[in-house]
Amino acid sequence: MSTNAEANLPGYSVLCVPGTTENTRGPGVTGMLANITGKLPARFHCSMIPYPADYGIPISEAKSIQVGVDNAVNEIQAAPFPVVLLGYSQGAQIVRAILAEMNHGIHAQLRVVAAGLVADPLRPIDFASGSPELVDKLTGPGAGWGVAGQMEEWPKSIQVWSMARPEDIIPNAPGNSPVRALADWTRWMSITDPVAWGEELLHKAKHNRFQAVITNWRHPIGVLRQYADAIAGIEGYLTGIHTSYGSISMPGIPMTYCDWLAQQIDDHVR
Repeated sequence: MSTNAEANLPGYSVLCVPGTTENTRGPGVTGMLANITGKLPARFHCSMIPYPADYGIPISEAKSIQVGVDNAVNEIQAAPFPVVLLGYSQGAQIVRAILAEMNHGIHAQLRVVAAGLVADPLRPIDFASGSPELVDKLTGPGAGWGVAGQMEEWPKSIQVWSMARPEDIIPNAPGNSPVRALADWTRWMSITDPVAWGEELLHKAKHNRFQAVITNWRHPIGVLRQYADAIAGIEGYLTGIHTSYGSISMPGIPMTYCDWLAQQIDDHVR
């Protein structure tokens, strides 16, 4: 319920981009991001951006992301209030793409004031939000970054938060993780368009666009540790670490990652 003070604050459109295989058409906000929007007061008008949310079946992640970007731009343009973007996992990549385009002067008419990213596969190594204990884990010595690489371009006028669990290989893969190669190889994977997948792999190879993952086979103990870390990260993904942001407390404070992000949005977007 809104207080009188909240009723006098400006309204905002919160546009949510769900993750891979999540429902993107509602009604209402569902999935991971509902753990955030459900904690926001009534001045935040929340809805979802529909897009395929696929990863190879039937279309590639790359194509799914492009459709998501196009749909999101249209929704932002039509929004009745200034926009807060929320993205989870694949949806975070869509938000990232829009912010990067805005940083290059594209979509200058869009009224985006803030963005919240959850389990961002493109999280930069030096960028994390949350308690001091969490930020130290994610940016200190030996820290990883997003499994799909790093993207750190956004207009400085836009407040951006990034929620990542240190144990989640999607936003926090080790720099030399073999899983990075898997992410690169499968980005354009599609059962409906295998030719496009092959063409994109060839293009990446010709232009040296694969992530550099060094495996020194002369040091087998190091290689074993490399692959043991990759296996542990994949097992963590399969056992629910990637989907726990609304249920697990953040290091150092008795709040979940999603609760913390909802509080930041309410406190700072005014």
